[in-house]
Amino acid sequence: MKNESKGKEEEEEEEGKTFDKILSVLQAHKSRRLSVAAECRTLVSNASFTGFGGVLCTIASSSSSSSSTTNPKTTKDGEKEREDDPSYPVGSFAAFAIEEEDVEEGSERVSTRSSAAAGLPIFALSQLSSHTRDLLKNKRASLFCAESGGMRPDAARATLVGSVEKIEDEKERAKAREIYLKHHPDAFWVDFGDFSWFKMTELKEVKYVGGFGRAATVGASDYQSAKVDPVRKFSAPVCKHMNEDHAESTLDIVKMVVFGDENMNLIRSSSSNSSSSSDDEKNMKAEMCEIDSIGMTVSLRMGGQNLGKVRIEWQEPAYDRKAIKDQIVNLTKKAAAAAAAAATDK
Repeated sequence: MKNESKGKEEEEEEEGKTFDKILSVLQAHKSRRLSVAAECRTLVSNASFTGFGGVLCTIASSSSSSSSTTNPKTTKDGEKEREDDPSYPVGSFAAFAIEEEDVEEGSERVSTRSSAAAGLPIFALSQLSSHTRDLLKNKRASLFCAESGGMRPDAARATLVGSVEKIEDEKERAKAREIYLKHHPDAFWVDFGDFSWFKMTELKEVKYVGGFGRAATVGASDYQSAKVDPVRKFSAPVCKHMNEDHAESTLDIVKMVVFGDENMNLIRSSSSNSSSSSDDEKNMKAEMCEIDSIGMTVSLRMGGQNLGKVRIEWQEPAYDRKAIKDQIVNLTKKAAAAAAAAATDK
């Protein structure tokens, strides 16, 4: 019994060392990704086409009984503020559109709107909503957007911080309606009498969280000059197809690109040391969770433990769905050949 216990302890110790080595390889792997500014522009743009939209956070207007507070002070923007003002930020779901349309010209996406309005949201808000009344009294607001299925700690999200004001000019209202209905063609209610048009007139900054360990603040000019990635909009269906029908191919690509011949033995030894499984496909799991024009992001698990996410770069940039398919097929073929060669060497 002692020998068996000692053997199990040695096996667990060896597995722990192998696991640490695998983590070291993953952490050392570097691959290009979209800039943070482009991530934010893309995330907000894609959210603008969803019914969910984002969370519009406004400063709740004070009640009449508390509006007589004293000790006013002046902010940098020249606005009067009260030190004991009881107002607090309140969030609510709000659909929105982006005051910009990008058109594709080959591999480039060219803005047809002015740079001053690029990437800024437009809202159709009812007078019956509290956030509409809030904005009429205090234009300071933020818009929180998350990637599809983004209510997870590791999901990317961006918050636009700035000023949102009612559109008074008739021509601007007509333009806002046109843009909004291109994003939400079934939004017939925007013509109801209690709805008005609002837009973010000034962007202060964008707060970005890209998952665990990734956070940044993006300046307004960097955000507005960044381009929307043309591939991310169909990331979800491509990833769903790959995960349901070709998960092993994704894993083979990770092995080839990240581990290569030099470190492939780490996966093999982990597989051979495991008492729960004898093949590495069952030991290591790969899930494609995101694609863009530069590459794909893959989430890895092994032996029930989360290894984090790893980036795999395409062999060349891809700007449409066919080009993405070609990149995945080419990588799959190369990875299959590498896996077959590795199996022969066992």
